[in-house]
Amino acid sequence: MNNLDLDADKVLAKDFLSNFADANGEAKYINILQEVANRRIRSVQIDLEDLFNYKDLDEEFFRRVTENTPAVILEFLLLQLMS
Repeated sequence: MNNLDLDADKVLAKDFLSNFADANGEAKYINILQEVANRRIRSVQIDLEDLFNYKDLDEEFFRRVTENTPAVILEFLLLQLMS
C-alpha cells in the first residue's frame, strides 16, 4: 500500500469500522469487533459491498483495498491495536 495514503486510509478505515450501520441501523463492525475482543469469535469479515456502499468512501480507497488485500488486512489490524 502506498505510504502517502496510509494516514488518510486509516481515517477512512476507522470511520467505516466505527460508523457503518446494517439494515437495522446497528453498528455492524463495532459489534463484530466487540465479539473479537470478548473472544467469542476470532476474525472479522468485511463485506466489500458494505465498503463500496459506505457514505464517505472514496473510490480510490476501495480500489486500494481490493487490490492490496493482505496489506489492508494488516493495516486494519494495526489500526485496531493502536486504537
